[in-house]
Order: sequence, then C-alpha cells, then structure tokens
Amino acid sequence: MIGRLQNTLTKEYLGIIWTTEEPLEKRPYPFFYLDYFINGLISKFASNGKNNKNTNLMFSTSFGHPFFLAHIQENDPDKKKSLSEIINLVAIKNGPFNRILIIGNSGKDLHSFMESHFKKFTFDYFV
Repeated sequence: MIGRLQNTLTKEYLGIIWTTEEPLEKRPYPFFYLDYFINGLISKFASNGKNNKNTNLMFSTSFGHPFFLAHIQENDPDKKKSLSEIINLVAIKNGPFNRILIIGNSGKDLHSFMESHFKKFTFDYFV
C-alpha cells in the first residue's frame, strides 16, 4: 500500500480524508502508512490519549505546500457537517492545488457527497 500511496500522492494533492470504523487510538489500517506521509503527526496525536472526537484534522506540508489529513469515524452522526467545516477551513489554507484523496470503506459515499457540494475541489477515491 505504501508504494501505491507514494505513486498517488503527487504535489497536486491538498490532503486526505480518511474514514474508519475505529478511533485513531486503535490505529486502524492504514494508520502507519498515512502517518509516514505527515511526519508522525497521527502517532503523536493518538498517543496523547485525549481524543474523544469522531473527527480529527491535522496539518503538515507536502512538496512545500500545506497538506491536511482529516480522520472521520464512519459512525459519526455529524459526518457531513464535519466534512463541510473541514473543507471550508482547508479552502482558506488552500495552496496552488485542489485535489483531495478519500480513503476508507465509506469513501464512495463521501466521494459523491463531496463532489456535489464542493465543486472547487477534485476528489479521488483510493481503493
């Protein structure tokens, strides 16, 4: 998987939306692969042990540009509201690129929602 992510995540990507059934503290797949791309921030965040939210947002850099990772638990009843807030925040920090990668089991459903609500961005679903 790390090779596929490396080939996919080019400089055109602004960030990743990652959905899982489990919270970050459980280190759900592909936790360690994604952690690599944002310099260990997920591990640091999960080790903090104070996460009680279904949605988490982390910022880093990639290819010298702002890069984000948004983690959302699939059972979050406010998932679409949280995603809207994240995208609005990301739009403020937006660098020269507009591609966002969606990873996770509910990615196909999110992909449709995101494409229909946020036309400024291009969303790709990673299988």
